[in-house]
Amino acid sequence: MRSKLLFAMLLCASFAGAQSEQANQAAGVVVNAATGKPLARVQIHLRREPDAQSWGAMTTSDGRFSITGMPPGPYSLSIERAGFSVPPDLPEEMEIGSADTANLH
Repeated sequence: MRSKLLFAMLLCASFAGAQSEQANQAAGVVVNAATGKPLARVQIHLRREPDAQSWGAMTTSDGRFSITGMPPGPYSLSIERAGFSVPPDLPEEMEIGSADTANLH
């Protein structure tokens, strides 16, 4: 039986400028919540509604990822890796390009 470990994600959504159509980025690191060690090969997906555009990345060996070129707006967030589960308090939606920075644990 495969044990399910929780993983945590630190995600920073930054903005490039005040113009509404300027490209933005999301970057961060994914770690195992039980051990604090970085997790490689975690798939990160951001989906923009209502046009259903999506962006994605996979974490590197040090757990880091970066997604660039996204227009500002609301996004649905999903993260996946076989054998792991997502903490229930991880937000499913986030705003890219807002003045605030989101730190997700």
